[in-house]
Amino acid sequence: MTLTNFNINDETNWQKIYLNAFPAHERLPFETLQQKVNDNDQIKMLTFKSNDHVAGILFLVTLANDKAFILYFAVDTTIRGKGIGSQMLYA
Repeated sequence: MTLTNFNINDETNWQKIYLNAFPAHERLPFETLQQKVNDNDQIKMLTFKSNDHVAGILFLVTLANDKAFILYFAVDTTIRGKGIGSQMLYA
């Protein structure tokens, strides 16, 4: 399991997981998320990959002392229930 910064090649998968995991009233527009990342170095949009497959997503704000506030964390619906989320939390 690898954790990488969001890149344009993962955009479709990132959006799919995001849209499937959160109801509309809990989501910000995808463009807004990208803009927040571009405007603030403390905000991160990350992708978890397993064997080059996007397994999950993470959107967070980094804080002092190696801490972060997680706003969105989700696992691909096709692999939920297999311990992937736990693996991501410990990555």
